[in-house]
Amino acid sequence: MHAETDYLIRHALLHDSESRMRAGDDPAKHAWAVEFMKTTLLSDDELERHAADMARHARLAQHTGSPASQRVMKELELHFLNVAYRRALNESRVPEALVLAERLVAHDDAAPRDRADALTKTSAALRLDHRFDEAIAFAQRAFEVAVDSAQQAWAQQELANAYSMARKIEEADEAYGKALQAAQDLHDTRLETSALCNLGSIRRQQGRGDEALILFRRAIEVGREAGARDYEGTAHLQLGYLLGMQGKVAEAESELKLAIDVLAGTAKAMFRVDACSHLGDLAMRGGDFDTAGRYVELAMSIARELGYRAGLAQALNFAAMLHDEIGRTDAALDFLRKSIEIAREAGDIMNVSYGLVNLGAALQRNDRLEQAEQAFEQAEQAAQQAR
Repeated sequence: MHAETDYLIRHALLHDSESRMRAGDDPAKHAWAVEFMKTTLLSDDELERHAADMARHARLAQHTGSPASQRVMKELELHFLNVAYRRALNESRVPEALVLAERLVAHDDAAPRDRADALTKTSAALRLDHRFDEAIAFAQRAFEVAVDSAQQAWAQQELANAYSMARKIEEADEAYGKALQAAQDLHDTRLETSALCNLGSIRRQQGRGDEALILFRRAIEVGREAGARDYEGTAHLQLGYLLGMQGKVAEAESELKLAIDVLAGTAKAMFRVDACSHLGDLAMRGGDFDTAGRYVELAMSIARELGYRAGLAQALNFAAMLHDEIGRTDAALDFLRKSIEIAREAGDIMNVSYGLVNLGAALQRNDRLEQAEQAFEQAEQAAQQAR
């Protein structure tokens, strides 16, 4: 009870301080707000949740105090911008992450290393916003201004990511290969794990499944040895997905279950949603609808808990497929409409298009042809927008 009361008191104080700080631009008040929040927010999670506000207060507080205190506020602003960016990206709040990354790039006092890092962050946000040409350009700039070979290697990896999402497969293949070689030269096992996994994904898309299997399994080994559970878990997920495509259901299920366990508590915990959805899909295709339903429910639960809107939209799509398969047409249509609504709210155009295609197909199967045609037209418009 004491802990709950203490939390409520601190929450009320924070709300009061934020209300007063929003009322004006007095630098001294914002300096006070930074100190107040630093001492009042007791956990890392609380600090992360308020990071964007902390960065704003620190920016406005730079117009008061001694030169030393102003430098401290500039450093705090950069720190909390980075924290807020990382949290926004992990929760798929891409537009917010992009704004934060652009503020990092524009920061007058960023050191050369920080500026190159900000360019890489901006590329990642642009890539997830489906602005691929801009993402490629920012990644190239990040590579050009990187201060050392390690930073160049990570910029090369982001460039490969941008090429991959732009469907420039050959360019992505070459860039991932360079990132992998750089990682091995630098003995950077985290980057090596990531590059191996991403290169495996490219091989899968090229129809070179056996090579992809080798790369995913090597990524798991390197990631486990490095303690990089986030990248190891992602490799389990990719391997499970590929094995499922190859019809190796038991092996696929094993890898996807490992992905759920390994990714728990990591920065990539959101991908547990994808693993659950794939497990549900495998069970549904095998006729085990009860198991499929449990996995889809788990996927939706994890997505809601993590605020992973894109994953929730995807899980709702799988739920719709399951209900459609067992003859619950109205429930399936409701799930699809909810999926499309959530994807639109999240700015996730690809899931909007995917949901509309599934909605059109479901309506068509039920002889609601005019509505189906409208859904297909909207899906095409969304797909064009995503390109």
